[in-house]
Amino acid sequence: MHSIRIQMLGVENQPDKRNEGEYIIYYNLSPALPVNTAMALIVGVNPKRPGRRPIWRGDVVIVKTQEWPLPIGMGEGAHMDYVDVRLSVMSLFNSCIRRWYHSEGWANTLNTEQEMREYFALIFTAYLTKAQPLKWTAGIL
Repeated sequence: MHSIRIQMLGVENQPDKRNEGEYIIYYNLSPALPVNTAMALIVGVNPKRPGRRPIWRGDVVIVKTQEWPLPIGMGEGAHMDYVDVRLSVMSLFNSCIRRWYHSEGWANTLNTEQEMREYFALIFTAYLTKAQPLKWTAGIL
């Protein structure tokens, strides 16, 4: 839960063609970090009382990506340039972030992670106590 997450976003068909392209949002949901006030306000949440729904915490960074302009040697992997996000695209991002936050997928983010943490905690406990290993059967422990 303390790891940085990413959400990719493609922007097309914009009046200002310089805003089109691929963007990456880097964020975190760890309750060990403070609520990100800006993101909370964008989605209409009181940052002092965020409620039970997952909320962005710590820093949130949005970057635009573009392909590396120089030739890439064989075996050197993929290269991307990160460019500043233009202020003229921020209203679009605010709208996307609001829809994302109010989506069912966002609401289920923490539930899925909680289930995975509980599963791995059970496996770890089973290992420490030398109990029979847990097995998945049709998606159920």
